[in-house]
Amino acid sequence: MLLCPDDLEPCRRATCGRGRCERTAEAPLIACWECGTLIAGHVVARYCVECVSRYTPAPAVEEGL
Repeated sequence: MLLCPDDLEPCRRATCGRGRCERTAEAPLIACWECGTLIAGHVVARYCVECVSRYTPAPAVEEGL
């Protein structure tokens, strides 16, 4: 569900749905699937940077495999 960056409510404007907010010209927001943090809605994975960095293995760990 996309949230309006202006009032953090589900967007009900037909012109805002996929692109930019009609009021703020910002991308709509979406909740991270892992922790629920609001992030820009145009991301592909729908995970915030904190969650991705937490589960990304360090290069030294990968070399040991």
